[in-house]
Amino acid sequence: MTTLAPRRKPSSVGRLAAWFMTRTARHLMLLVVAVTWLLPVVGLFFTSLLPAERLSEGGWWQAFSRPTHLSVSNYEAILDTPWLSAALTTTVWVTLGGAVLPVAIALLAGYALTRLDLPGSDWVVLGVVVLMIVPPQMALIPIIRLYNVTNLFDTILGLVLFHTAFGLPFTIFVMTNYIGNIPREYTDAARVDGVSELGIVRRIILPLSLPAVAGLLIIQVLAVWNDLLVGLVLAQSKQPIMAALMSQAEFRGTNFDVIAPGAFLAAIVPAVLFIVFLPYYERGFVGAGLD
Repeated sequence: MTTLAPRRKPSSVGRLAAWFMTRTARHLMLLVVAVTWLLPVVGLFFTSLLPAERLSEGGWWQAFSRPTHLSVSNYEAILDTPWLSAALTTTVWVTLGGAVLPVAIALLAGYALTRLDLPGSDWVVLGVVVLMIVPPQMALIPIIRLYNVTNLFDTILGLVLFHTAFGLPFTIFVMTNYIGNIPREYTDAARVDGVSELGIVRRIILPLSLPAVAGLLIIQVLAVWNDLLVGLVLAQSKQPIMAALMSQAEFRGTNFDVIAPGAFLAAIVPAVLFIVFLPYYERGFVGAGLD
């Protein structure tokens, strides 16, 4: 009669080697992905530091072999350029309005849909979900005709209203889910104490919803700041930075000493904001059940 030998368990050295190899492979893969994403940004940064005459001699990688050619003169020049300062000012105002306004409306709407027991609130939430799948491109032509009639074309207010309208479905959806997870006992106790509905929003709902508010503000800031199509179609003299850079690229061609620093400034601002507020972004969507 034959007996089966017991299976030999892998030694601790073997398990450690397997864990090390798996972790090393994972880190190498992440490193490749990070380099792939960061290389264009690095190239744009060094391109923005090279004078125009040096750019005609080769690519941005010459910055490593000739570091003495690097200079901030391109940034000094474009900051004195009227079109860039005007575009940055427009972008700041449009981003503030297009981010704060929909989030504020969504906070009130989320409270009303989850706490006021309004008739048909479930259908309203369903309509919000349906509107989330409507692309902004579908509305551009009708909006142009409407803006021409109402004198909102090529205005900061027109751009803010467009971004607000198309930011509302997603922001309302997130705020409704987030506020729905807040215990009703808090709001019921406040009503018993005679606090008004707006007072409940200001004193209870808003402080408890700050992670969701911060996360939505980040998303809206990134979406509005990086917008190209809406700024090109709905504005001419009041174009935001992305649309203005596109127009300048068409007008100036390969004048990279102007386009590169402007593009880097336009790209670095939302990136820094996202990194700074990333913890709030994660907390907000975990609380809304969207993780």
